[in-house]
Amino acid sequence: MSRRCLSLVLALVVGLGLGAPGALAPLSVAGPVVAAEPPASAALQATRITIGLLGILPDAPYLLMRERGYLAEQGLDAEYQTFDSGARMVQPLAVGQLDMAPGSPSVGLYNAVARGINVKIVADWASGAPTNPVNWIVVRRDLADSGAVRDYADLRGRRVAISARGTSTHVQLGRLAERGGFPLAELDLVEIGYPDMAAALLGGSIDAAVMTEPGVALAEERGIGVRWRSSDELVPGQVAAVVTYGPSFLEQRPEVGRRAMVAYLKAVRDYYNTFVVQDPATRAAVIPLLMQVTPFKDRALYDRVQMPSVNPDGFVNVDALESDYRWFVSEGLLADVGGVRPLVDHQFVEYALQQVGPYRRP
Repeated sequence: MSRRCLSLVLALVVGLGLGAPGALAPLSVAGPVVAAEPPASAALQATRITIGLLGILPDAPYLLMRERGYLAEQGLDAEYQTFDSGARMVQPLAVGQLDMAPGSPSVGLYNAVARGINVKIVADWASGAPTNPVNWIVVRRDLADSGAVRDYADLRGRRVAISARGTSTHVQLGRLAERGGFPLAELDLVEIGYPDMAAALLGGSIDAAVMTEPGVALAEERGIGVRWRSSDELVPGQVAAVVTYGPSFLEQRPEVGRRAMVAYLKAVRDYYNTFVVQDPATRAAVIPLLMQVTPFKDRALYDRVQMPSVNPDGFVNVDALESDYRWFVSEGLLADVGGVRPLVDHQFVEYALQQVGPYRRP
């Protein structure tokens, strides 16, 4: 790569806010931005919890838990840690370094449970819908414009990036290969963290990537890639990401896990009303907060993104999870350990719903 091209790539990475996983430095800002401060005695007694993030805009519910004051209402405070893949949060969750972890229902998660590690799927985080898919296949602009990539079969033999193997994005590419009429092994599959995919497309080191927002909108805006096929076209209704609890909440502090779920469910509804329902009043309150605490400062960007859907009542579609699980087994990525149903624990969502009631559209 020439020095001029390298400089352009680096400038793009900085300009997009898509650097390494530590890019969410604003998360160190203490205290809620909008909600009233709790009484001093309550603040002193706040219980600290640790939450994983991916450094992407769909992290919004976890940020809104704090910024809207929902954690403070429950006597909680949060420390955030950023990872380049949800699959890489499983081990920290299992050993108590994380209390609450968002991420893809993955081979790593299922294998950890098979080894006896107590980790449970406790709530929905990102589910596919026709207007709000969880991911997009983004094809390099020059390949789309030239007609070199028109249909699924045209990706045969090409280099395609996902965040991690053995995750929901891996399933999406498996279904893509099926539609293209070729074995998945004939894709040149590489793992790249979400924040680095746009730069890889620009530099020409990959031909396509399974990307999430706002990376998709930013790649289109900069002329790097084309929003080509949605995950919901490939895997309709896929549960691509969930909330997981480990031993810290399941065994040692279940009452804290219940309070955290109340805060999460309130934040999920803010997210849902902002990005799925697109309620003007909720958007007016939520988007300025996200602009403050994420690297994504462009107000117009929030009108261009197509964010994943989520169940505003928190329950996970277990049948959709089971479908992906069976794909992992069929591909030899996972030994069948009895399906996903024993891994799903809705008791925390059920408690939260007792406190906040069922979702009502604004």
